[in-house]
Amino acid sequence: MGVSREALEPMVERAPLEVKRGLTQPEANFYARKFQEAGGLVSIEEYKVHEPPDRGRKSISVASLERFTPCPECGLKQTIAPLKGWIQNVSRIVDLEEGRRFIAAKKGYRNWVSHFGENFQVDTRLSQVSTTTLSYLAQGKDKGTFYLYDLIMNLEKLGSGFEFNELDAGNKMKVIDRYLFLLDRIRFECMKRLGWIDDYPGEASSIVELVTRFDELAPGLHAKTPTLARSHPGYREFEKLNAFDREAYVRRLIPKILQEIEN
Repeated sequence: MGVSREALEPMVERAPLEVKRGLTQPEANFYARKFQEAGGLVSIEEYKVHEPPDRGRKSISVASLERFTPCPECGLKQTIAPLKGWIQNVSRIVDLEEGRRFIAAKKGYRNWVSHFGENFQVDTRLSQVSTTTLSYLAQGKDKGTFYLYDLIMNLEKLGSGFEFNELDAGNKMKVIDRYLFLLDRIRFECMKRLGWIDDYPGEASSIVELVTRFDELAPGLHAKTPTLARSHPGYREFEKLNAFDREAYVRRLIPKILQEIEN
């Protein structure tokens, strides 16, 4: 070939590799997600048969070695950026993380949809859930607890809510931590709808985010306290309290809100 072995080896090592061909779009998305999770970059392209170029008149453009990088886990060669070549109609590279959350949310909300009869999506916030459903979940009773466990366990890939008792101690605590955190937001949302508070920490996040980003969100949200509405009878007392006592004051309202929504 007229190329030294020393020059050829890095070219072969960094060359791109066609992994799969003839897949449906869902299958292609699945494999792309796995490669990206492994640390590589992958493009999904539509396969078409094209006439070869006129080699007598046109030259073939070869990408530089810097355009390729090996996957640190699987060892496959991936392009740093999507290649431009003879193949056209290149599909956009899907947002794999968003796709993963979408699939997990669809599975996690399956029992919610059948029981509550509402449309729950990956970006659904508590403010978009019906008062009837919120009231049911806010009670923290057996059936309501099951639906929260079921959502959390599906999102965290721990099975379904029916399998909670089969989890080891560490994963049980993981579910319970997220359950209590989410239950607080649900009760705060009920307070807001009754005009008791103006806002609460975490209301801008989706239900899925409150679970899947728990480790990231919870510490900061735990440090904040819902804002008691000025129209609430206890506002003057609340205003004089320090941050720690304000949180305790709001929590003392929980039995009252549960009684209110139950009636």
